[in-house]
Amino acid sequence: MIHFQSGRSILLCVGTSDTFLKGLSKDKTPDPDVFAKIFGPQVLKSDYALYDAIYKTTPSQITLTTPCNRAAGLGVILMVKAIMPPTTDWAIFRVQSNAAKGFQLGYPARRPKKMCLELFTEDAEYELSITQDGAGATPPIAQAELNRIIQTVHKTADAQSSLTVNPA
Repeated sequence: MIHFQSGRSILLCVGTSDTFLKGLSKDKTPDPDVFAKIFGPQVLKSDYALYDAIYKTTPSQITLTTPCNRAAGLGVILMVKAIMPPTTDWAIFRVQSNAAKGFQLGYPARRPKKMCLELFTEDAEYELSITQDGAGATPPIAQAELNRIIQTVHKTADAQSSLTVNPA
């Protein structure tokens, strides 16, 4: 986590490209088969495919003519969608660069306190949580700044950390 004097901060979490899927398979809450039955088996091939399917799901897909099993499955997916975004703004955008594709959660023009970039490569997921003062004197984070982050995220050669933490 990097915390700036302006009140802004960035938290970077890096995981494998199937961390979410592994968690679902391990806990079975909700059961991954629910997603496969609704969207097809390809949705369980990567976290990106699963996130994409979840973020595309809307309440308007449940109507009076929706079969009971499908409506129940979509209801579960909508509950998952409601608790997933680590943001204070519900806008969801698909983003892509040469190195990664993913999602931007949060619309900078509304100056949310928290936004998130979820970026995926073939073998990794990068989650960048970005916070800012909701109404302070510091100018809000601009879309151009988020675009710069998205366009510059890339994998580097593995290196040994030069930071060592010893508990006191």
